[in-house]
Amino acid sequence: MTNTENMRQIALESLIEILEKKQYANLIENQVLTKYAYLEKRDRAFYTRLVEGTLERLVTLDYYINAVSKVPVKKQKPLIRTLLRMSVYQILYMDSVPDSAAINEAVKLAKKRGFASLSGFVNGVLRNLSRQRDQIAPPKNLATIYSYPQWMVSYFMEQYPAEKVEEILHHLNLPQDLIVRVNLQMNTVEQLQKELKTCGITAVPVPETSCGLALSQIDRLTDLDAFVQGKFYVQDASSMMVAEHAGIREGDYVIDVCAAPGGKSTHAAQILNGTGCVDSRDLTEYKVSLIEENINRLRLSNMTAKVWDATVLDESVVNRADVVICDAPCSGLGVMGKKKDIRYRVTREDITELSHLQMKILENAKCYVKNGGTLLYSTCTITREENEQVVEQFLKNNPDFTLEMQRQILPHEIGNDGFFFAKMKKN
Repeated sequence: MTNTENMRQIALESLIEILEKKQYANLIENQVLTKYAYLEKRDRAFYTRLVEGTLERLVTLDYYINAVSKVPVKKQKPLIRTLLRMSVYQILYMDSVPDSAAINEAVKLAKKRGFASLSGFVNGVLRNLSRQRDQIAPPKNLATIYSYPQWMVSYFMEQYPAEKVEEILHHLNLPQDLIVRVNLQMNTVEQLQKELKTCGITAVPVPETSCGLALSQIDRLTDLDAFVQGKFYVQDASSMMVAEHAGIREGDYVIDVCAAPGGKSTHAAQILNGTGCVDSRDLTEYKVSLIEENINRLRLSNMTAKVWDATVLDESVVNRADVVICDAPCSGLGVMGKKKDIRYRVTREDITELSHLQMKILENAKCYVKNGGTLLYSTCTITREENEQVVEQFLKNNPDFTLEMQRQILPHEIGNDGFFFAKMKKN
């Protein structure tokens, strides 16, 4: 078996875990890429493209399968529909893969996985698609064209003009830049650019950030000396806006109530430049361990991590913090470009439930802000219900806070992700 054939089999297994067993795509992909790190970049890239592409285009793939199959996707056996989806993705979207290769390998996989009796069905559906794809009427509604649940597109339409919705859907399907934040305590932007260049990596400054670089021509990020030594941190440019606009000054006491894996906290600690303290918190031991890994790698002496439930008031820090960062749990609809499975995982009801949780966390977080201090609320989503409406309700409930600025960043406006932040001052 060639590595490409092996990658198809592994991709099939990964997609079954994600689509049928509801496992998180990023966790499954990371496990696979770590296990097969010894393979060539080309083979690992094929796996990533196949898994992420199938997830990204799932609604569109089902449209085309249903156009040529006598058995609708929903009524097919889980393994068969997953196999058809990833094979149709190769036929429609991967020019480097001949249709015949995608079809033959799908038939082999069906037999290998104990579905020899359905291998003829797989062969027939894929051959029909290969022959008839130019005759199939292209999808006309935005949900099918860009591959999102219909409820989500309708929901966006309630909040944004139609042309803006299409722009959002389009941008979330674009290839993602790898963006990093330079650790300015260890090197300058220019120094890191030069070091990465010696490794064959192009690093271009990202607009609107003081220390963001977009990287390309990169293979294993974690193998780089600059990464191991803590000279940079992977973080989208839109997320960097939080610490950059929080008004953090040297000597400040900063609390980050929902911090894992620590991007905004470590950024705050670096702005403090070895002074003050960042008190970084999250809900579980595992999440806090991720924060601690980054504290150690970035060599930060002015930052601590602890387990704390953000919905529970910590009396010991009431009225003590100069800056409180509240990057609340959210639907994540702004990061669907990175996490392809979010679009099929989140429901409309989740958004309302999350807005209640966000308000509960904010009502606790406000108690830690000293007079004259700052409360910075942020999410990685683009829904008004979780963003502007939460801030509006919070300010209505808390007249001792004043809104200084807020901003909804849409996908690809700065970096890759859709993001929201609001800076509020305690009078």
